[in-house]
Amino acid sequence: MRNHQILISREIINDREYYKFPGGGLEFGEGTIDCLKREIREELEMEILRTTHFYTTDFFQASAFDPPGTQIFCIYYMIETYYNHLIMQLSENEWFKVKEDDHWVSWNKLNSLKISDLTLPIDQKVLYLLQNQFYLDS
Repeated sequence: MRNHQILISREIINDREYYKFPGGGLEFGEGTIDCLKREIREELEMEILRTTHFYTTDFFQASAFDPPGTQIFCIYYMIETYYNHLIMQLSENEWFKVKEDDHWVSWNKLNSLKISDLTLPIDQKVLYLLQNQFYLDS
């Protein structure tokens, strides 16, 4: 987050467009923080300074990407990073292509995003939680 804005990722996965929070899945033998560091490095070209746990899924969710019958478990963190100046200098709602593949990021006002703006159900719940925390803290 930055100034009540949140970073959203737009990715093409299996020929479908997804609007989601940056992140991804564990690789075999990897811990959650190591995974987080790798994903942020791969997707945002940033290095993490600090992490704070925000949310762990507390409901059943089938995977959108793995074979049918695969359940996923998600952990969300708030992070502080060394700046990637190209990303940090983006204007609100300006899309930036981070990598050669189909992956962009954009800053969006937290209170302007609609739950339906995000594709994945767990990201939608986390946005709801973030927006409610934002309103309570303001």
